[in-house]
Amino acid sequence: MLADSRAAGANVEDAAARFRVFAVLYALATLLYHRWQWFPVAVDGLPMVAAALVIARPSSARRFLALVLLQGVLAYRDLPEANTNRTLMVFVASGILCAGPIAWWKEKRLPASTSWFLSFEPMLRAQLLVVYAWACWHKLNTDWFDIHKSCGVDLYLRVAAKFPFIPWPTGPAALTGVVYGTVVIEGLLPLLLFSRRTRLLGISLGLGLHFAFGLTLFYDFSMAMLSLLFLFAPPEFARRLVETPLLSLRSRLRLSPKQWSWALHLSALAFILVTRAVFWDMYDFFALAWWGLLAVYAVVAWIALRERWTWPGAGRLLSMHPVLAVFPLAVFLNGLCPYIGSKTETSFAMYSNLRTEGGRTNHLIVPRPLALFDYQTDLVSIESSSDSQLSGLAAKGYPVPFYSLRKRVAELRASGLRNIEVVYLRAGSRVVTTQAEAEPAFARPPSYFQRKFLRFREILPMDANVCSH
Repeated sequence: MLADSRAAGANVEDAAARFRVFAVLYALATLLYHRWQWFPVAVDGLPMVAAALVIARPSSARRFLALVLLQGVLAYRDLPEANTNRTLMVFVASGILCAGPIAWWKEKRLPASTSWFLSFEPMLRAQLLVVYAWACWHKLNTDWFDIHKSCGVDLYLRVAAKFPFIPWPTGPAALTGVVYGTVVIEGLLPLLLFSRRTRLLGISLGLGLHFAFGLTLFYDFSMAMLSLLFLFAPPEFARRLVETPLLSLRSRLRLSPKQWSWALHLSALAFILVTRAVFWDMYDFFALAWWGLLAVYAVVAWIALRERWTWPGAGRLLSMHPVLAVFPLAVFLNGLCPYIGSKTETSFAMYSNLRTEGGRTNHLIVPRPLALFDYQTDLVSIESSSDSQLSGLAAKGYPVPFYSLRKRVAELRASGLRNIEVVYLRAGSRVVTTQAEAEPAFARPPSYFQRKFLRFREILPMDANVCSH
């Protein structure tokens, strides 16, 4: 009985430590997202305040709840224009918030931070596995493996230009290694993380991959993914991490929790002011600060290699309440969208060179999309318009989904504009209208669901595909 009691206590302490570390990583991802707007106005600044409060006291479930709620609500508000990272945060935040009532229902009382964390932890792990799987799958296309077109090469060369003091290899062999290596690592990660025997290798590869992604300036996305990757660490690892003297700066300085909170906030404010006044126009300070992660990685490796760890099996790792399984499923369906004729943006296909429009793809395995929706096949070429936004699309000369034209006309009509002139080609017919808002083809405005979730990337010629988001 005494041994069982001690084991239960250790499990609670482990979960509490994991909650604290995850909360800090999640808060850092929030701060990095807002790094170019240190003092945003109105509600946009609230997540930064909430993130700072979480870092000062990561054990507080209320502070973390406020951060997740603010991030989730504002990310949802930004849809469909939110980037891929913000879209993922909608799924992550929604799942975390939904786990609260489920934990409350199981305990019949307001859940502690540990109970709440244990409820949403498996669901977040499943989401990460799905994102990795889609990231690899989308890249299995002819243009990704063409070093003259590949986004992998483009991003790699950006890093090489950003840090010229490092002798980056840029020959054909090195560039080929970049594109193939990225696909192999992303494809292996879900398998390695799933198995307890290979999980340490999976975590190590994930740490390296997201450090490299951070060098491409996607700091917030990398930190968000690192926060999810951390959930695959051994249950007791976080407690060892929190207790290590190397990270106990507060204890070394002999500061009380209140003094530590003040020191953190004053240091953060000083950092903001210095970077804003001194470094802002010189270079991206975060590009250099990101290298500091290597020191953190060294500490993590030092702790990880000191002892043998207990690695839970895949069943325990992904065991979640059936209601919460909806969120990994939603992430999967979000990644499926390009292949069923739905949206092409924010489907975890960023910088993958994937093209699925016009009834054909450049994918090596899926030559034709399953046309459950016609957004990607009902395309129009705009020749001219009285609206500046539509004129801009006409100037580029690329086709756009008819839905995008219909949505823009609906927006103009809702703003009170009349006599909207548009000339476009659709299904081989040239249409000229001087009152688009009154045409039957534009009579039905997009639904709320369409306006909130559908977004399409620029449709480049299939034979002249270049790297774009």
